[in-house]
Amino acid sequence: MTKVHFHALLPARKLESNEVVGVVGDLAQLGSWSFDQALILTNREDEWVGTIEASQTRIRYRYFTCVVLPEALADKKLKVTCWEASAQSRLFTNSDQNDSIIKENAFESRFLEQSPLTKFTEVRVHLSSPKNAPFLKFNDTYVKTFRPDLDDVYVEPETSPGCANQRLSIITPYSHSKETVKSSMTIKVPFSSEVHATFQLETSNLETSYIKFNILSPKKCPLGVAILSMSCLNSSKGIVRLPLLDHRFMVIGELRVPYLCIKPCLHEMSMEASCLKSWDFPTMVHVGHRGSGNSFTSEKLGNVRENSIASFLQAGESGAAYVEFDVHLTRDGVPVVYHDLTTLIKPFQKDEGNTQLIELPVNALTLNDLKMLRCYHKSRHNSTRKLEFNEEDFRKCNEPFPTFEELFESVPIQTGFNIEIKWPTLDENHKYEDGMKHYFDANFFVDKILDVVCRCAKSRAIIFSSFDVDICSMVRRKQNHYPVIFLTNGDTKHYTPLLDLRESSNKMAIGAALAEGFVGINTLDKDVYSDRSIVRKTHEANLLFACYGDDITDRLDVIEEASVDIAIYDRIYERFPAK
Repeated sequence: MTKVHFHALLPARKLESNEVVGVVGDLAQLGSWSFDQALILTNREDEWVGTIEASQTRIRYRYFTCVVLPEALADKKLKVTCWEASAQSRLFTNSDQNDSIIKENAFESRFLEQSPLTKFTEVRVHLSSPKNAPFLKFNDTYVKTFRPDLDDVYVEPETSPGCANQRLSIITPYSHSKETVKSSMTIKVPFSSEVHATFQLETSNLETSYIKFNILSPKKCPLGVAILSMSCLNSSKGIVRLPLLDHRFMVIGELRVPYLCIKPCLHEMSMEASCLKSWDFPTMVHVGHRGSGNSFTSEKLGNVRENSIASFLQAGESGAAYVEFDVHLTRDGVPVVYHDLTTLIKPFQKDEGNTQLIELPVNALTLNDLKMLRCYHKSRHNSTRKLEFNEEDFRKCNEPFPTFEELFESVPIQTGFNIEIKWPTLDENHKYEDGMKHYFDANFFVDKILDVVCRCAKSRAIIFSSFDVDICSMVRRKQNHYPVIFLTNGDTKHYTPLLDLRESSNKMAIGAALAEGFVGINTLDKDVYSDRSIVRKTHEANLLFACYGDDITDRLDVIEEASVDIAIYDRIYERFPAK
């Protein structure tokens, strides 16, 4: 056994007063990649030092920062705040078997990442004012009487005891900023369509936590108070409207507060490997949209049922590096693969001849329902268009609604998965996709999907995405291994813009991606054809640029010339015929 002495210097990382430095690695003395059992270093002047005894000649390890929780000092339970998330861990080789000193700069030239949530629930409240949905609105009587200056109003958040790590995140076009929120700090309420503000905190007890919003005048005089009690929230994600009360307890207005509660991840997070920021493709990556392509509604149809196992197999055989698909849940909580939120069913089993079609939400049906009934794409309600495949073929490989787990079992591991987490969007007209205002609890929904990934992914390349930025943030905060890319509708207005300011334009999406640690944005191909500068601006922000769309297959040369990193398109078999 030899001694290995760690001497870590921190020239590029300023610690908070309660933070310490740790080392996690492939030895039992370094926690076997579990940070709860890692080596915690001691601060000695300008160095963080610690010693282990090891018989191995090669040691792989990473540095991280953490807070040792006061109530758990005895069993060394930690709250990790930041870690080195580069694809390759550090390597020390001790060939001569003598005692060694590792003196180096920690966190220098490494990818630093916020740790996934493991101990506390993170609460976020959004203070922005999208179209026709201001954060603060005084009632007409108050406005006529007092004429408040709505362009210069402040909020002073006050939280319950036990709430910690309070921060303010500001997202603007192509940029973002973050700062720690201290007691009595005031925040100017943004009313611009190009400023999105989020106040966030962490709590160990959601039921007893609250946020008191003190609304102040331009001269910082009290105007009113509103209180958000977390125990009153009936879901992990939503919008609450809070009455604003003056000093006489009279209602003088209302706060519209979108919120998100991210609960800790259910699976233990190993710190051995990370693909969060690693992207090793020297050329554009080709991704099969819905497998081998849209087979129902695009101008040119795919030749096999979209999102079927056969479609994914064909795309992989045709050279797709990844296949893209949507995942959502059945009524009994099983993740299934399907593009739309609704489907058409025949209300009889497959062997009975009935032609009536009924449209139902996918989440209203159990997995057994979806497997027993004949299910059709919702476009077939009115369309008699001839398809390029036999939609009455419900054999195992061709049937709709394969389970997420079946995909892992059936598609070769060499084919990567671009997993879009399907969540009903809210557009600028305040309309929910397919009218689905009420959906699953967001934590339950995401945890079900992550459970399958954690159990089945193995070495498969995976990237997550969603049109809902909060869902992207939730996936990013619940796991520390797979990258997340933010889907947008783009700037061409081909699709109705979404209400959330972060989702309303590509420039705000870039700011959101930087703030949340996403690897890039994924937008409609029409943006590339109309203005290629969006690709350059995305790259200048050190983000990946991906695009999707019906025209990519026939304009792939244009997409490639524009330096797009990831192209997600239909009928990939036409560009790369299967061998």
